[in-house]
Amino acid sequence: MKRILMFITVWLVMPLLAEKPNLTVKPAIESPASIECEGKYAGHLQGVCRDGNGDFFWSFTKALVKTNPHGKVLKKNSGGGSSR
Repeated sequence: MKRILMFITVWLVMPLLAEKPNLTVKPAIESPASIECEGKYAGHLQGVCRDGNGDFFWSFTKALVKTNPHGKVLKKNSGGGSSR
């Protein structure tokens, strides 16, 4: 029984050890020294993040705005959410 379990374990683990991991890393996108989001939005800025393409997402109290790295608005969603 021990031999069978060992054989099954080796049979399952060996292919995992044989595969070479994909270690390609995308180069980091350089951030601008400063950026301003076009427009005026109700409430306050709650947070900012950046995607892998370099675009920024600005989360305001009542709007979500996507801009390019220069602050030009690409998309925005103002309102439509629930109020608590």
